[in-house]
Amino acid sequence: MRALDKKLKPQASYGGPILRMAQIGEYDRVIPFVVDGGGWKTTFVLTNPDNKALYFAVWFVADDGSDMELPFVDLGGAIMLWGDLQANETVVLETEGKARSTQEGYALFYVLDRSADDPDAQPVAGPLAGMAILRRQLTEQTATETTVPISPRYENRFTLPFDNRPGATTAMILVNSGSRPNPVTLTVRDDNGKVLTKDSLTVGAGKRVWGAIPDLYPQAAGRTGSLQVSSVNVTLTGLGMRQIASGPMIAVPVFSSDLDPDAPQRPPLPSSDLPGFTSTSCSVVEGVLLFADDGRFLGRVTKDKAAADSVTNTSGRYGSAYSSISIFSPSGKYGGESSALSPFNPFTTRPPVMFFDGKAIAYLTMNTNKGPAVDTNSVLRCAGRQ
Repeated sequence: MRALDKKLKPQASYGGPILRMAQIGEYDRVIPFVVDGGGWKTTFVLTNPDNKALYFAVWFVADDGSDMELPFVDLGGAIMLWGDLQANETVVLETEGKARSTQEGYALFYVLDRSADDPDAQPVAGPLAGMAILRRQLTEQTATETTVPISPRYENRFTLPFDNRPGATTAMILVNSGSRPNPVTLTVRDDNGKVLTKDSLTVGAGKRVWGAIPDLYPQAAGRTGSLQVSSVNVTLTGLGMRQIASGPMIAVPVFSSDLDPDAPQRPPLPSSDLPGFTSTSCSVVEGVLLFADDGRFLGRVTKDKAAADSVTNTSGRYGSAYSSISIFSPSGKYGGESSALSPFNPFTTRPPVMFFDGKAIAYLTMNTNKGPAVDTNSVLRCAGRQ
Protein backbone atom coordinates (compact mmCIF):
# COMPACT_ATOMS: atom_id res chain seq x y z
CA MET A 1 0.00 0.00 0.00
CA ARG A 2 1.29 3.45 -0.88
CA ALA A 3 1.97 5.74 2.06
CA LEU A 4 -0.49 8.63 2.35
CA ASP A 5 -0.59 11.82 4.34
CA LYS A 6 -3.14 11.73 7.13
CA LYS A 7 -4.93 14.38 9.17
CA LEU A 8 -6.86 13.86 12.38
CA LYS A 9 -9.02 16.97 12.03
CA PRO A 10 -10.46 18.88 9.06
CA GLN A 11 -8.47 21.81 7.80
CA ALA A 12 -9.64 25.24 8.86
CA SER A 13 -10.40 26.10 5.23
CA TYR A 14 -13.17 23.52 5.22
CA GLY A 15 -14.72 24.50 8.56
CA GLY A 16 -17.17 22.04 10.09
CA PRO A 17 -18.89 19.18 8.27
CA ILE A 18 -21.79 21.30 6.97
CA LEU A 19 -19.53 23.90 5.38
CA ARG A 20 -17.37 21.15 4.00
CA MET A 21 -20.30 19.43 2.33
CA ALA A 22 -21.58 22.69 0.88
CA GLN A 23 -18.27 23.13 -0.91
CA ILE A 24 -17.93 19.80 -2.65
CA GLY A 25 -18.68 19.64 -6.33
CA GLU A 26 -20.52 17.89 -9.09
CA TYR A 27 -18.09 15.04 -9.49
CA ASP A 28 -17.80 13.96 -5.86
CA ARG A 29 -18.94 10.51 -4.83
CA VAL A 30 -20.23 8.63 -1.80
CA ILE A 31 -19.77 5.15 -0.36
CA PRO A 32 -23.02 4.88 1.63
CA PHE A 33 -21.92 2.18 4.07
CA VAL A 34 -18.67 2.19 6.07
CA VAL A 35 -18.22 0.13 9.24
CA ASP A 36 -15.42 -0.72 11.66
CA GLY A 37 -15.30 -2.63 14.96
CA GLY A 38 -17.44 -5.33 16.52
CA GLY A 39 -15.93 -7.89 14.15
CA TRP A 40 -16.24 -5.61 11.11
CA LYS A 41 -13.65 -3.84 9.00
CA THR A 42 -13.76 -1.82 5.76
CA THR A 43 -11.19 -1.89 2.97
CA PHE A 44 -11.24 0.88 0.36
CA VAL A 45 -9.80 0.13 -3.08
CA LEU A 46 -9.35 3.30 -5.14
CA THR A 47 -8.16 3.42 -8.75
CA ASN A 48 -7.22 6.23 -11.11
CA PRO A 49 -8.18 4.91 -14.57
CA ASP A 50 -6.95 8.07 -16.30
CA ASN A 51 -3.66 8.59 -18.12
CA LYS A 52 -2.69 11.47 -15.83
CA ALA A 53 -2.31 11.87 -12.07
CA LEU A 54 -5.06 13.11 -9.77
CA TYR A 55 -5.35 14.35 -6.20
CA PHE A 56 -8.02 12.90 -3.96
CA ALA A 57 -9.37 13.20 -0.43
CA VAL A 58 -11.70 10.99 1.59
CA TRP A 59 -13.84 12.16 4.52
CA PHE A 60 -15.54 9.80 6.95
CA VAL A 61 -18.93 10.85 8.32
CA ALA A 62 -21.03 9.27 11.08
CA ASP A 63 -24.78 8.65 10.82
CA ASP A 64 -25.52 11.90 12.66
CA GLY A 65 -23.45 13.98 10.22
CA SER A 66 -20.45 14.46 12.51
CA ASP A 67 -16.89 13.56 11.58
CA MET A 68 -16.05 9.89 12.19
CA GLU A 69 -12.52 8.88 13.13
CA LEU A 70 -11.51 5.47 11.83
CA PRO A 71 -8.37 3.47 12.72
CA PHE A 72 -6.35 2.57 9.61
CA VAL A 73 -3.67 -0.06 9.25
CA ASP A 74 -0.20 1.61 9.16
CA LEU A 75 -1.81 5.08 9.25
CA GLY A 76 -3.52 5.39 12.61
CA GLY A 77 -6.75 7.23 13.36
CA ALA A 78 -8.12 9.62 10.75
CA ILE A 79 -11.32 11.39 9.80
CA MET A 80 -9.74 12.41 6.50
CA LEU A 81 -7.15 10.82 4.23
CA TRP A 82 -5.67 12.40 1.17
CA GLY A 83 -3.01 11.74 -1.39
CA ASP A 84 -2.41 11.42 -5.11
CA LEU A 85 -2.85 8.62 -7.58
CA GLN A 86 -0.62 8.40 -10.61
CA ALA A 87 -2.00 7.26 -13.96
CA ASN A 88 -3.67 3.82 -13.65
CA GLU A 89 -2.49 3.49 -10.05
CA THR A 90 -4.49 1.76 -7.28
CA VAL A 91 -4.29 2.32 -3.53
CA VAL A 92 -5.74 0.24 -0.68
CA LEU A 93 -6.90 1.76 2.62
CA GLU A 94 -7.82 -0.75 5.31
CA THR A 95 -9.38 -0.13 8.72
CA GLU A 96 -8.07 -2.16 11.62
CA GLY A 97 -11.35 -3.69 12.73
CA LYS A 98 -10.04 -4.35 16.26
CA ALA A 99 -12.41 -2.20 18.31
CA ARG A 100 -15.13 -3.94 20.32
CA SER A 101 -17.71 -1.29 19.61
CA THR A 102 -18.99 -0.73 16.07
CA GLN A 103 -18.82 2.57 14.17
CA GLU A 104 -21.03 3.07 11.11
CA GLY A 105 -21.37 5.88 8.62
CA TYR A 106 -20.39 6.80 5.08
CA ALA A 107 -17.45 8.20 3.12
CA LEU A 108 -17.24 11.22 0.82
CA PHE A 109 -14.71 11.15 -2.02
CA TYR A 110 -13.24 14.25 -3.64
CA VAL A 111 -11.10 14.72 -6.71
CA LEU A 112 -9.16 17.99 -6.30
CA ASP A 113 -7.08 20.29 -8.45
CA ARG A 114 -4.20 20.13 -5.97
CA SER A 115 -3.22 18.50 -2.69
CA ALA A 116 -5.94 18.69 -0.03
CA ASP A 117 -3.60 20.40 2.44
CA ASP A 118 -3.52 23.45 0.15
CA PRO A 119 -6.16 25.95 1.40
CA ASP A 120 -6.99 26.83 -2.21
CA ALA A 121 -7.76 23.24 -3.25
CA GLN A 122 -10.99 22.98 -5.26
CA PRO A 123 -13.11 20.01 -6.43
CA VAL A 124 -12.68 19.17 -10.11
CA ALA A 125 -13.89 16.57 -12.57
CA GLY A 126 -12.02 13.33 -12.16
CA PRO A 127 -12.48 9.64 -13.00
CA LEU A 128 -11.81 8.22 -9.51
CA ALA A 129 -13.10 4.64 -9.36
CA GLY A 130 -13.30 2.21 -6.53
CA MET A 131 -15.24 0.24 -3.98
CA ALA A 132 -15.42 -0.62 -0.30
CA ILE A 133 -15.12 -4.20 0.94
CA LEU A 134 -17.06 -4.80 4.15
CA ARG A 135 -15.70 -7.85 5.98
CA ARG A 136 -17.22 -9.49 9.05
CA GLN A 137 -15.12 -11.98 11.00
CA LEU A 138 -17.44 -14.69 12.32
CA THR A 139 -14.86 -17.08 13.79
CA GLU A 140 -11.10 -17.41 13.51
CA GLN A 141 -11.59 -19.48 10.37
CA THR A 142 -14.70 -17.98 8.79
CA ALA A 143 -15.71 -14.54 7.55
CA THR A 144 -18.20 -12.96 5.18
CA GLU A 145 -17.70 -10.08 2.75
CA THR A 146 -19.69 -7.78 0.52
CA THR A 147 -18.61 -4.97 -1.76
CA VAL A 148 -20.15 -1.50 -1.85
CA PRO A 149 -19.59 0.63 -4.98
CA ILE A 150 -18.87 4.34 -5.09
CA SER A 151 -22.22 5.99 -5.81
CA PRO A 152 -23.18 9.39 -7.27
CA ARG A 153 -23.87 12.10 -4.72
CA TYR A 154 -26.30 14.24 -6.69
CA GLU A 155 -29.48 12.21 -7.04
CA ASN A 156 -33.06 12.60 -5.93
CA ARG A 157 -35.03 9.87 -7.66
CA PHE A 158 -34.20 6.16 -7.72
CA THR A 159 -35.71 2.69 -7.27
CA LEU A 160 -34.54 -0.10 -4.98
CA PRO A 161 -35.80 -3.62 -5.79
CA PHE A 162 -36.37 -5.74 -2.69
CA ASP A 163 -36.71 -9.43 -1.90
CA ASN A 164 -38.28 -10.12 1.49
CA ARG A 165 -39.42 -13.66 0.86
CA PRO A 166 -39.13 -15.99 3.89
CA GLY A 167 -35.53 -16.13 5.04
CA ALA A 168 -34.49 -12.92 3.27
CA THR A 169 -34.58 -9.24 4.21
CA THR A 170 -33.71 -6.14 2.21
CA ALA A 171 -32.69 -2.94 4.00
CA MET A 172 -32.52 0.57 2.59
CA ILE A 173 -29.79 3.13 3.22
CA LEU A 174 -30.29 6.84 2.49
CA VAL A 175 -27.52 9.43 2.73
CA ASN A 176 -28.13 13.17 2.58
CA SER A 177 -24.70 14.67 2.04
CA GLY A 178 -26.14 18.15 1.53
CA SER A 179 -26.09 21.16 3.83
CA ARG A 180 -29.85 21.31 4.42
CA PRO A 181 -32.54 18.81 5.48
CA ASN A 182 -33.92 16.80 2.58
CA PRO A 183 -37.63 15.79 2.52
CA VAL A 184 -38.05 12.32 1.01
CA THR A 185 -41.09 10.47 -0.34
CA LEU A 186 -41.11 6.66 -0.42
CA THR A 187 -43.50 4.47 -2.40
CA VAL A 188 -43.56 0.72 -1.72
CA ARG A 189 -44.91 -1.45 -4.57
CA ASP A 190 -45.49 -5.18 -4.88
CA ASP A 191 -44.22 -7.33 -7.75
CA ASN A 192 -47.25 -6.33 -9.86
CA GLY A 193 -46.53 -2.63 -9.40
CA LYS A 194 -49.44 -2.09 -7.02
CA VAL A 195 -48.82 0.53 -4.33
CA LEU A 196 -48.66 -1.12 -0.91
CA THR A 197 -48.00 2.04 1.07
CA LYS A 198 -46.54 5.51 0.86
CA ASP A 199 -44.46 7.30 3.43
CA SER A 200 -42.45 10.47 3.92
CA LEU A 201 -39.48 11.38 6.07
CA THR A 202 -36.81 14.04 6.27
CA VAL A 203 -33.14 13.07 6.21
CA GLY A 204 -31.21 15.69 8.15
CA ALA A 205 -28.26 17.60 6.74
CA GLY A 206 -25.25 15.32 6.47
CA LYS A 207 -27.07 12.37 8.00
CA ARG A 208 -27.55 8.74 7.06
CA VAL A 209 -30.63 6.66 7.81
CA TRP A 210 -31.29 3.00 7.21
CA GLY A 211 -33.63 0.20 8.20
CA ALA A 212 -35.02 -3.15 7.10
CA ILE A 213 -37.90 -2.58 4.66
CA PRO A 214 -40.24 -5.22 6.21
CA ASP A 215 -39.67 -3.70 9.65
CA LEU A 216 -40.46 -0.22 8.39
CA TYR A 217 -43.33 -1.33 6.16
CA PRO A 218 -44.97 -4.61 7.26
CA GLN A 219 -46.95 -4.62 3.99
CA ALA A 220 -43.68 -5.58 2.27
CA ALA A 221 -42.92 -8.55 4.55
CA GLY A 222 -42.68 -11.86 2.70
CA ARG A 223 -42.89 -10.12 -0.69
CA THR A 224 -40.80 -9.04 -3.60
CA GLY A 225 -41.27 -5.60 -5.08
CA SER A 226 -39.70 -2.18 -5.29
CA LEU A 227 -39.16 0.90 -3.17
CA GLN A 228 -39.31 4.14 -5.14
CA VAL A 229 -37.51 7.06 -3.52
CA SER A 230 -37.74 10.73 -4.45
CA SER A 231 -36.49 13.80 -2.61
CA VAL A 232 -36.87 17.54 -2.87
CA ASN A 233 -33.12 18.21 -3.00
CA VAL A 234 -30.61 16.53 -5.30
CA THR A 235 -28.23 15.55 -2.52
CA LEU A 236 -29.46 12.01 -1.89
CA THR A 237 -27.60 8.72 -2.28
CA GLY A 238 -29.22 5.32 -1.90
CA LEU A 239 -28.17 1.71 -1.44
CA GLY A 240 -29.84 -1.57 -0.54
CA MET A 241 -28.46 -4.39 1.62
CA ARG A 242 -29.97 -7.87 1.30
CA GLN A 243 -29.39 -10.54 3.91
CA ILE A 244 -30.49 -14.14 4.20
CA ALA A 245 -30.91 -15.86 7.55
CA SER A 246 -27.52 -16.60 9.12
CA GLY A 247 -25.85 -15.53 5.89
CA PRO A 248 -23.86 -12.62 4.49
CA MET A 249 -25.17 -9.20 3.55
CA ILE A 250 -25.11 -8.37 -0.15
CA ALA A 251 -25.12 -4.80 -1.48
CA VAL A 252 -28.00 -4.01 -3.87
CA PRO A 253 -27.49 -0.98 -6.13
CA VAL A 254 -30.35 1.43 -6.76
CA PHE A 255 -31.53 2.35 -10.25
CA SER A 256 -31.47 6.09 -10.88
CA SER A 257 -34.01 7.98 -12.97
CA ASP A 258 -34.60 11.61 -13.89
CA LEU A 259 -38.25 10.90 -14.72
CA ASP A 260 -40.77 12.67 -12.50
CA PRO A 261 -44.29 11.22 -12.77
CA ASP A 262 -45.63 14.13 -10.71
CA ALA A 263 -44.26 16.81 -13.04
CA PRO A 264 -46.84 18.76 -15.06
CA GLN A 265 -47.33 17.74 -18.66
CA ARG A 266 -46.68 20.29 -21.38
CA PRO A 267 -49.94 21.76 -22.72
CA PRO A 268 -50.45 21.71 -26.50
CA LEU A 269 -48.42 24.20 -28.48
CA PRO A 270 -50.38 26.60 -30.71
CA SER A 271 -50.44 25.89 -34.43
CA SER A 272 -49.49 29.50 -35.16
CA ASP A 273 -46.76 31.70 -33.73
CA LEU A 274 -46.63 32.29 -29.99
CA PRO A 275 -48.44 35.46 -28.91
CA GLY A 276 -45.62 36.87 -26.77
CA PHE A 277 -45.92 38.82 -23.51
CA THR A 278 -47.65 42.18 -23.54
CA SER A 279 -45.26 43.07 -20.71
CA THR A 280 -42.09 41.44 -19.43
CA SER A 281 -42.14 42.98 -15.98
CA CYS A 282 -41.07 40.75 -13.10
CA SER A 283 -44.64 40.54 -11.83
CA VAL A 284 -45.71 39.05 -15.16
CA VAL A 285 -43.05 36.35 -15.45
CA GLU A 286 -43.49 35.25 -11.82
CA GLY A 287 -45.02 31.76 -11.85
CA VAL A 288 -44.47 30.85 -15.50
CA LEU A 289 -43.68 27.21 -16.25
CA LEU A 290 -40.75 26.20 -18.44
CA PHE A 291 -40.89 23.28 -20.85
CA ALA A 292 -38.06 22.10 -23.09
CA ASP A 293 -38.59 21.64 -26.81
CA ASP A 294 -38.68 17.87 -26.21
CA GLY A 295 -41.54 18.29 -23.71
CA ARG A 296 -39.52 17.96 -20.50
CA PHE A 297 -40.72 20.11 -17.60
CA LEU A 298 -37.85 22.40 -16.53
CA GLY A 299 -39.34 24.10 -13.48
CA ARG A 300 -41.23 27.20 -12.41
CA VAL A 301 -39.92 30.77 -12.47
CA THR A 302 -40.50 32.08 -8.95
CA LYS A 303 -38.66 33.88 -6.19
CA ASP A 304 -39.72 31.13 -3.78
CA LYS A 305 -36.38 29.44 -3.25
CA ALA A 306 -37.87 26.70 -1.07
CA ALA A 307 -40.35 25.42 -3.66
CA ALA A 308 -39.48 21.97 -5.00
CA ASP A 309 -40.21 23.01 -8.61
CA SER A 310 -38.52 26.41 -8.43
CA VAL A 311 -35.61 27.27 -10.71
CA THR A 312 -34.28 29.38 -7.82
CA ASN A 313 -33.99 26.36 -5.50
CA THR A 314 -30.27 25.67 -5.86
CA SER A 315 -30.63 22.29 -4.13
CA GLY A 316 -33.70 21.25 -6.11
CA ARG A 317 -33.81 19.18 -9.25
CA TYR A 318 -34.81 22.20 -11.39
CA GLY A 319 -32.36 24.70 -9.92
CA SER A 320 -29.26 22.73 -8.99
CA ALA A 321 -26.17 22.99 -11.17
CA TYR A 322 -25.73 19.24 -10.65
CA SER A 323 -29.16 18.07 -11.81
CA SER A 324 -29.45 16.57 -15.28
CA ILE A 325 -32.77 18.33 -15.89
CA SER A 326 -31.75 21.78 -14.68
CA ILE A 327 -31.16 24.71 -17.02
CA PHE A 328 -28.21 25.59 -14.76
CA SER A 329 -26.29 22.37 -15.37
CA PRO A 330 -23.36 23.44 -17.55
CA SER A 331 -22.82 19.87 -18.73
CA GLY A 332 -26.51 19.00 -19.13
CA LYS A 333 -28.53 19.01 -22.32
CA TYR A 334 -30.92 21.61 -20.90
CA GLY A 335 -28.29 24.00 -19.56
CA GLY A 336 -25.10 23.79 -21.60
CA GLU A 337 -24.32 26.78 -23.79
CA SER A 338 -23.80 24.50 -26.79
CA SER A 339 -26.97 22.44 -26.28
CA ALA A 340 -29.80 22.93 -28.76
CA LEU A 341 -32.34 22.70 -25.90
CA SER A 342 -30.70 25.26 -23.63
CA PRO A 343 -31.96 28.81 -22.98
CA PHE A 344 -28.32 29.90 -22.77
CA ASN A 345 -27.42 28.88 -26.33
CA PRO A 346 -27.44 32.12 -28.36
CA PHE A 347 -27.86 30.23 -31.64
CA THR A 348 -30.45 27.58 -30.82
CA THR A 349 -33.70 27.33 -32.74
CA ARG A 350 -35.21 24.98 -30.11
CA PRO A 351 -35.17 26.92 -26.81
CA PRO A 352 -37.53 26.28 -23.88
CA VAL A 353 -41.08 27.60 -24.06
CA MET A 354 -42.69 29.66 -21.29
CA PHE A 355 -46.26 28.78 -20.34
CA PHE A 356 -48.67 30.84 -18.28
CA ASP A 357 -52.15 29.72 -17.27
CA GLY A 358 -51.84 26.70 -19.55
CA LYS A 359 -50.91 28.70 -22.64
CA ALA A 360 -47.60 28.99 -24.48
CA ILE A 361 -46.53 32.65 -24.37
CA ALA A 362 -42.92 33.04 -25.49
CA TYR A 363 -39.53 31.41 -25.83
CA LEU A 364 -36.87 31.69 -23.13
CA THR A 365 -33.65 32.24 -25.02
CA MET A 366 -30.60 34.38 -25.64
CA ASN A 367 -31.06 33.98 -29.40
CA THR A 368 -32.09 37.46 -30.54
CA ASN A 369 -33.34 36.04 -33.83
CA LYS A 370 -35.86 33.72 -32.17
CA GLY A 371 -39.16 35.27 -31.22
CA PRO A 372 -41.32 36.15 -29.57
CA ALA A 373 -38.82 35.66 -26.79
CA VAL A 374 -37.75 36.84 -23.37
CA ASP A 375 -34.05 37.17 -22.63
CA THR A 376 -32.90 34.41 -20.31
CA ASN A 377 -30.85 36.68 -18.07
CA SER A 378 -33.69 39.16 -17.55
CA VAL A 379 -36.03 36.39 -16.37
CA LEU A 380 -33.39 35.01 -14.02
CA ARG A 381 -32.85 38.45 -12.53
CA CYS A 382 -36.59 38.68 -11.88
CA ALA A 383 -36.43 35.35 -10.09
CA GLY A 384 -33.46 36.47 -8.01
CA ARG A 385 -31.12 33.97 -9.63
CA GLN A 386 -28.68 36.57 -10.95
